Amino acid sequence: MSYYYKYAFVSPEPVYSTVKEELKSYFDTGAVDDLLFPTYLDKALKKLGRTTYVITDEILFVQDFEARLPDNYRIREYVEAFLKFKVFETLTNQTNDETFNQLQQKLLYHKQAYEESFIMAMIEVKKQTGWEKQRRIKNDLNRFNMYELPTSRYGRRRN
Repeated sequence: MSYYYKYAFVSPEPVYSTVKEELKSYFDTGAVDDLLFPTYLDKALKKLGRTTYVITDEILFVQDFEARLPDNYRIREYVEAFLKFKVFETLTNQTNDETFNQLQQKLLYHKQAYEESFIMAMIEVKKQTGWEKQRRIKNDLNRFNMYELPTSRYGRRRN
């Protein structure tokens, strides 16, 4: 994935190990493996587009029992939920006995969690910085300059 960008991403191994630890029983029995995790990660990040944040390690500063989450938290959460969903999708596709109903319920739960985290990640990605907001306002105010129409209440153009 890093060949698309000029900067290096933090390794996704901590996310992979978190998913493997939470779903340990499925990995220990050999029902699923993590060979397709890089493919799933690539698919998840392509869904967000190339405007995703660089995934970096952050330090949380806690003050009065509250801490501000880093910008990439939602994206990391989305990738985790997507990987869990894909694991249960694989398990559901492989199973044809009485455990199918249980797996189907878990699949639906993880699909819902994945979709919710996708929405939160998209909101995070589309957030505008202060400079982008200022630039957008300035462009909106100047869009009629070619017609030489007054855009302010004093009848002069803004530059």
